[in-house]
Amino acid sequence: GCAFCATGALGFGRNLSQAEIVGQIMAIANAEKIAPKEIRNVVLMGMGEALLNYDNAISSIRLMINPDALDMSARRITLSTVGLPKQIKKLAKEGLPLVLALSLHAPDDLTRKEIIPTANAHPVFEIIESLYDWQRLINRRITIEYVMLAGINDAEWQAEALAKLLSKLKTVHINLIPFNSWGKSEFKSSDKYAIRKFKKVLEQNRMQVSVRFSRGQDAGAACGQLALTKS
Repeated sequence: GCAFCATGALGFGRNLSQAEIVGQIMAIANAEKIAPKEIRNVVLMGMGEALLNYDNAISSIRLMINPDALDMSARRITLSTVGLPKQIKKLAKEGLPLVLALSLHAPDDLTRKEIIPTANAHPVFEIIESLYDWQRLINRRITIEYVMLAGINDAEWQAEALAKLLSKLKTVHINLIPFNSWGKSEFKSSDKYAIRKFKKVLEQNRMQVSVRFSRGQDAGAACGQLALTKS
């Protein structure tokens, strides 16, 4: 997991089964007294790497979109990944028109290796090449997730490098996410001025970008905070 994420600090327990993944959707639908297809968005993210649980993730998605099962739209399903080139290319061949979200967090390998341990095995250029292949087959916009960390990945040169890196892709939307503090984490969020400046540089390079503020911070349930706290 990412070094700045409380969830990633938990370590690996086990993979969710297809029944457990789909069961979460059924539980929400039952609680809200609606049909599963009325749920507007489903995201495979939060805890763990979906593409390392490939078979269960894909079979769950196929069950979600099956007209004889949950009858949901693939276009309302988002799969998030830290960037596993081989699995992304495999996913492209599945032909599923879902939304692919990449947790990038840095445009260069040196910075990325500091905050994402798995980056040692997957250089940024390989990840972008796999996204290019995915987009060529699926023809959908890719979402880039970028947590803003003070003094680590929020410099103007990094915004320029990010824009250049993503320029070969058809269409992307970048989500800049202020870091949500947790426990003993030494990371700090970029301030609003740094985020604003970073966003402006991206926009000047004709990138689609927005700042995404996470809900649930007061309950320790926002992005990057999903971990049990014992008192």
